[in-house]
Amino acid sequence: MNPFGEFWLITLCLAIATLICLIVWTRHRGKIAFSLALIFGVLTVVVLAIDLSITTESEVVAGRLTQLTSLFEAKSPETLGMISAQSPDLRELVNAGMKIATVRDLRISDLTTRFTTDGSRAMVEFRISGDMDLVGFGNVGRQPAKFDTVWVKEEGLWKLLRVVRKNPLNDSPMEMMRPSAS
Repeated sequence: MNPFGEFWLITLCLAIATLICLIVWTRHRGKIAFSLALIFGVLTVVVLAIDLSITTESEVVAGRLTQLTSLFEAKSPETLGMISAQSPDLRELVNAGMKIATVRDLRISDLTTRFTTDGSRAMVEFRISGDMDLVGFGNVGRQPAKFDTVWVKEEGLWKLLRVVRKNPLNDSPMEMMRPSAS
């Protein structure tokens, strides 16, 4: 997912062309330069508006991931509703995690989304870090993690089906409830 949209390069080129035409116009006061600046400016706004109005399936899945992490951070019971009914063990694990851990300031990065050829499943890889307090341990500081997840579409919504936690340094699989990547 590109945070700048799918047409960011076109938008950037049009904006630069607009700027160049405005610079030429301010120096020479030519009607052609002003007309071109106006045309490029309008095209920049149109392309940007089109880009912002398009929501790709990757963006939808990324939004669901962000929603899931926000709900987990808030310890909301709605978190469990974002997990597939096909994964009762994962629901239990997440429920247990919400009971023993308090997380704050979760930050997602390096997000990559791939889809199966029929579009029924999404594989999402990402890194995440956040400040964590564990029952019995207290504050254990900022904890980095890396996850490979599989999402499935159920009732029109993307739901979490499977999670593999990986060591953020060497990509080796880790236990889900392990408090540190060391």
